[in-house]
Amino acid sequence: MSNTQVPGRDLGNVIRNNRARRAIYGTYVISCIVTTSIQVGLASVHISQPDALSATIAVLAYLAIPVGGLALVNTARPASRTAAPRRAPRRRKSLSAKPATTDPAHSISVTGR
Repeated sequence: MSNTQVPGRDLGNVIRNNRARRAIYGTYVISCIVTTSIQVGLASVHISQPDALSATIAVLAYLAIPVGGLALVNTARPASRTAAPRRAPRRRKSLSAKPATTDPAHSISVTGR
C-alpha cells in the first residue's frame, strides 16, 4: 500500500461543533432505544409489528453508517504510527515443575520394603 493521502479524506471537518455532534449522537441513540423498546414490547405480548415500525428500524439501521463514520473520524488517533518503536514483550517465568529432590527423606519407596 502506498502512503499517499486521498483527497478529501479528512472528514473531521464535516461537523466541527462538539455540541452538534453530541446532539446527533444523542438523538440517534435515544431513537434507537425507543424504537427497539417498542418492538420488544409488541413482541412480548404477541402483537404483530406495524409496518411503520419495521421501516423505522430499517432506517435507523441504515443511519448507523454515517453516524458511526462521524464518530470514527472525530476519534483521537495517535500522531504517528511510527513515532515510538514497540518494545519486545517480556518473557514469563517458566511454570514447569521443580526437579525432583535427591534427599532420601523425601523419596518414596515403590518396592514396599
